[in-house]
Amino acid sequence: MTADSRLSRAVPFPEFGPDHVLRFTTGDLIALESSYSVKDDALGADPWTKEIERRLQANDATFVREAVKLGVKKPGGFARPEMKDHEWDDLPFSPAAVTQKLADAILCAITGRAYADILQDREAAEGAAAQAA
Repeated sequence: MTADSRLSRAVPFPEFGPDHVLRFTTGDLIALESSYSVKDDALGADPWTKEIERRLQANDATFVREAVKLGVKKPGGFARPEMKDHEWDDLPFSPAAVTQKLADAILCAITGRAYADILQDREAAEGAAAQAA
């Protein structure tokens, strides 16, 4: 039996709890797209991914909380943790501490690429930039 390929796109998320991951399902992506699509009559529709990128760069606490609610999965990578609404108002990390992981998890879900591949590409780009400097 082979491992489920969806789990290769899971980003370890110990900030939430031991063995938790960030993994966005298709339904999670649809929820993000529905919530964060921006319509500007002068410019037309702005891709929802641009709005998410803007909010991540701003360390937008509301967005981080909502994205974590959607993307965090319990050990095993498929079920969301069961939490009462008020428990989401005092997360054990700052927005800035998790924005890169959220960005990586969303990228993995959109592209279907494994998290290990995303990290490998980032390391290669950083190495090339260091050599060029």
